[in-house]
This record gives sequence, structure tokens and C-alpha cells, in this order.
Amino acid sequence: MMWGFSDDGEPSGTAGKPILAQLSGSGIGELTAVVTRYSGGIKLGTGGLVKAYGGGVQQALKLIQTIEKKSPHNYV
Repeated sequence: MMWGFSDDGEPSGTAGKPILAQLSGSGIGELTAVVTRYSGGIKLGTGGLVKAYGGGVQQALKLIQTIEKKSPHNYV
């Protein structure tokens, strides 16, 4: 399994890491999140950024409807 994330200009560890933590803790497989933050001039600080990114993904995960998919095994 391949995991990856990017902070894309935010301070190190404040964007990608909290997003990935929410995704990996969700129990949902094959999942991707893209988060866009529009800055309104208010400085959030590192703690605020972690809360904003992780909390945003957490809220989105609550809205996801999931279905279980099972692949058939063809043993010969």
C-alpha cells in the first residue's frame, strides 16, 4: 500500500500529516482527500492549521456513505 501527503507551502506537519491521520484512522480503504484553504488574513498558527486541516477532513468523513465491495475469488 502506498501512502503519501504534502504540506504544499504550509509549515511542515500542519496539513498533510493531520489529513492522512484522519484518512488512515477512518477504516475506509482506497480514499483520497484534497483540501483547499482560503486564507482570510487570520493567522491560525501551527496548532490552528492542524485543527483546521484534520477537522475539515474529519467532518467530510462523517458525510461519506460507504458500501462494502467483495471481489469474487476464482480458484482453479
